[in-house]
Amino acid sequence: MSKGRRIARIPNFVPTPEERARYLLHWESRHLFHGTADYPALTPQFLFNTDQPFTLEIGPGTGELLCALAAENPSQNYFGVDLSRRSLYYALHQAAQAGLTNIRFLRADILLALPRLAPASLAGVLLLFPDPNLAARHRRRRAFQPALLDALAVALAPAARILVVSDDEDLFTDMLAIAEADPRYRKTHAAPWLDGFEPPVKTRFQQVWEKKGRVIKRFELERVTAG
Repeated sequence: MSKGRRIARIPNFVPTPEERARYLLHWESRHLFHGTADYPALTPQFLFNTDQPFTLEIGPGTGELLCALAAENPSQNYFGVDLSRRSLYYALHQAAQAGLTNIRFLRADILLALPRLAPASLAGVLLLFPDPNLAARHRRRRAFQPALLDALAVALAPAARILVVSDDEDLFTDMLAIAEADPRYRKTHAAPWLDGFEPPVKTRFQQVWEKKGRVIKRFELERVTAG
């Protein structure tokens, strides 16, 4: 997380071995960097023992929204990918406390794990309040970039959508420009972007930034089908 983007310290929950086995995968970045062939494809069958596409959240943090969605929609499956161990342990704690059976998490660098997303495996993608990585040297590590759209162009199931939400004006402008320049995608709304974001449960990040008076913007994309 970039300097100035820190919020209240996350409680330190340590999952039980059973909770780890039920909810968490861990892929080492140094191994992913040298190739992903040793890792299983992220298919609905592998993750949830079903052929039904799942919703992916990139950077779920402490998992408030993803767990809420999983609780509200027990017939659908949800998968979060994040690098923060403490955040994911907190998310696991919430999932276990709620007895959720339709959610899993992966501790990994999403940009390195992208090649393992299976074709047509995603029912939707959420990218909420990504770290803006303000330093120029860190921009290549931003989650929303052409490489992400390349992978999602294959991984999205028909009718799947990508929702992007940010409180950082410069980052939002950059992400929107990348999206609008890619002919494989189109916005689902006529306006250049949409203001605000009212999910069933707001994440820790959204609550903090709204209290600070930051403006929340979002856009939604869908895959352009041939013909």
